[in-house]
Amino acid sequence: MTITGKWRCILLLLLVVSYGCGAAQPLKPPLVKPPVPLQEGRKVESVTATAAERKEALKQFNEGLVRMNTMPEEAVKSFSLALMSMPYFPEARYNLGLTFLKLNDTENARREIFESLKSTRQIAGPYEALGAIYMADGETEKAVEAYGYAAALERSPRTLVNLANAYQAAGELDSSLTYYEEAESEDPENPYLHYNMGMLLLEKGKASEAVGRLKRALTLREDHPEVPLTLAKALLLSGDVHGALEIYTGIMKEDPGQTLVYRNMGIIYEIYLRDYDKAVAYYTSYLSMDGEGGEGAKEVRAWIDIARARAGKKR
Repeated sequence: MTITGKWRCILLLLLVVSYGCGAAQPLKPPLVKPPVPLQEGRKVESVTATAAERKEALKQFNEGLVRMNTMPEEAVKSFSLALMSMPYFPEARYNLGLTFLKLNDTENARREIFESLKSTRQIAGPYEALGAIYMADGETEKAVEAYGYAAALERSPRTLVNLANAYQAAGELDSSLTYYEEAESEDPENPYLHYNMGMLLLEKGKASEAVGRLKRALTLREDHPEVPLTLAKALLLSGDVHGALEIYTGIMKEDPGQTLVYRNMGIIYEIYLRDYDKAVAYYTSYLSMDGEGGEGAKEVRAWIDIARARAGKKR
């Protein structure tokens, strides 16, 4: 069935509403506080390791911390060597779990984080890590529970935003908003908070309110690519077509490789501004960049045919 006229306009509007800016997700604040290297002489929870074993374990542990962000595979080796020297080393277990999480190995990440929880010291970090693992595996109810434990142990903007994120992912928007607001009372300049509240407001159909939040997030964290994309979506849904166009134009100048922007520009020019020639140009650019066989290419080729037909009638 060919979709034309009024029904195609409705379909295109739904495309913009549902995934016009890509599958945006809540931004995550730093998972945990930055790890601190351990010094020789640091008291560790071990009753069996010798002084030499503790010294070697601390050396390997600190090397693992240095490698975590840039060479995670090497960090895994370092933390594993630390645990060979001193098997009961909760900090090493915890950071090894985080490293596995960076490598998207949630099975091993779970194992190490659960092992780290055997420590007698109850801290928020391992529960936050578990929350992140559950989120990665789509287990949002478990993520809410884990982040809830973390927030109970450490009531900080970071733990509250993580808990709010989990509620948002679980579709419990009112609970999510409650924790975002609590986090905002302690850290009003948190860019993750403003971005995620903007997304939440979009989900609740409050596009105009979302715009304010997203503009604030852009001011505080202008280097994150998802922020301007979601702001453009919010502007479009709030009726500010030219504002959305300005954002998209800026994105294309800064990052010409953002292929979805060209498709969205085509939609704006065809549906909202009725400039069919420009719509065809942007749709064509999208196809040339994303590949003729890319996702959605068939639909965009059909849109080009319709826009060309409309351009002919307009002339």
